[in-house]
Amino acid sequence: MIRVTEANGYESMADILSMAGVSNRWRGGWKLELGHVEKILNFSPGQLRAISYTKSSAQSAKGLLLGQDISRMHLAGARPRVCPDCVKELGYISANWDLRFMLACPRHRRSAVFRCLECGKPLSLYRPKLLECSCGADLRNLPAEPVEEHVLELQAVLAAKALKQECPFESACGLPMADLVAMSLRTLLSTVAGLGAQKLENLGMGVNVLELMVGHAADALSQWPEGFRALLRETGAAANQRNQNTTLSFRKAFGGLYDGLVKRGPPSKEVEFLRKTFVEFGLDEWTDGYVDHRLLRGISTDGRRFQSISHLAKDLGVMPSTARRWAREGLVPMTEIDHATRRYVGVAGPVSVPRRANGKSFGDREASAFLGIPVSVLKALRVSGHFEVRHIGKTLKSFHEADLRSFNDRCLAVVTAA
Repeated sequence: MIRVTEANGYESMADILSMAGVSNRWRGGWKLELGHVEKILNFSPGQLRAISYTKSSAQSAKGLLLGQDISRMHLAGARPRVCPDCVKELGYISANWDLRFMLACPRHRRSAVFRCLECGKPLSLYRPKLLECSCGADLRNLPAEPVEEHVLELQAVLAAKALKQECPFESACGLPMADLVAMSLRTLLSTVAGLGAQKLENLGMGVNVLELMVGHAADALSQWPEGFRALLRETGAAANQRNQNTTLSFRKAFGGLYDGLVKRGPPSKEVEFLRKTFVEFGLDEWTDGYVDHRLLRGISTDGRRFQSISHLAKDLGVMPSTARRWAREGLVPMTEIDHATRRYVGVAGPVSVPRRANGKSFGDREASAFLGIPVSVLKALRVSGHFEVRHIGKTLKSFHEADLRSFNDRCLAVVTAA
C-alpha cells in the first residue's frame, strides 16, 4: 500500500484507504478489509488473499504470513521496520519484515530501521514513501548499526522461513540449524519468544523489549546446547532466589519455560531437541540429578546419578510400594530427596540391589545364633550397612543364609589377616 501511495503521489495510504471505504477501525497492521482494497485497485475478488494477514476476515484472531499459519502476536502490525539496502535492491519491502522478531538484515548485516533519527518517532505505515519518514526524512541516510553474528544467523533462518526459501544449514556460532530448519514458522517464532521472555524474566524485566528478546534467544541457541544450558542455570538460580525457603523440584523450577517451549502447543517432533536437552540438563545438574520419570520419555538414564523409585522397583521386579518399604527399612540403596512431599529416589548406575532368591531364611534369633552375636548387634549392623543385604528371603525382615555366610566369611577373613 505504501508503494501505491508513492506511485500515485498521495501523502499516505490513509488517503487510499479512505477512498476505498475502509473504516478507521480496520486500518492498522494486520487488520485490513481486503475486499475494499481490491476494488479500488481493480483487482479480482480474492486476489490479495495470498498476502493477507488473516484467513477470512479482519476480525480473525489467527495470523498468516504468505499463507503460513502464525500467531498474530508475532506480526509487526503497526510497528513497521525496514532494511533500506533491501528496498533499494528490490524496490519493495519483502514479507519477512512483517515479522515482529525481524530486527536485522542477514543479507546486508545491519540492523533494521524502525525509528526515524530526525523526528525521533517510530516508523509509520502511513508514510509517503518506502524510504521516507512521515516527517520527510530520507531513511536511506540513516547509519547502519552492526549486529552480532549469532543474531544474524537466527535472523537468516526467520527470513528464509517467512519467504519460503531454502534455509542455511551451517552455523559458525553453533546454532542447531537442522533442528531450527525442521520447525514450522509458527513454532520457530514461539521458540524465539519463549527463550527471550525467559531471559528478561530472569533479569527482573517485565517489559518484552524486542531487541533484547531476539538477542537473548540467539544467545540461548548459540553453541548448542551450552547456550541453552546457561539460560537454564540462570532460570534455576532465579527460581531459587524467589523461593529461598522452599526446595524446588525440577518441574516446579522450570515448569513455565518447559510448558511454553515444549508442552503447550508446538508439535512434539519439532521441539524434541529442546525437550531432550531440557531433561538432560535436569538429570545432570538439577536437584541432585532427579527428574520426574514422566519427563524421561525416550531418554536413557544410564550413568545418571538417580532414577525414580518406580524405575528401580521395575528393575527389582516388585511393586513401587514394596520398594518404598524396603527403603524405609534400609534394605535397598536409596537416597531421599525432600520436596513438597517425601520421595525416595533410587541410586542409578551399577549398584548392588537385593533380589528375592531361593535358599533358607532365618529369623532374628536364628540369624544371631548362626553368627554368634546378639540380636541387637546384628540389627545395628544391617542398618549401618556393614551387614550387606544382597538377597531377600521369604519375608522382608528375614536374613538370607547367603548373606549370613558372606558376612561370616568376611569376619573370618579379617581375623585371619590380623
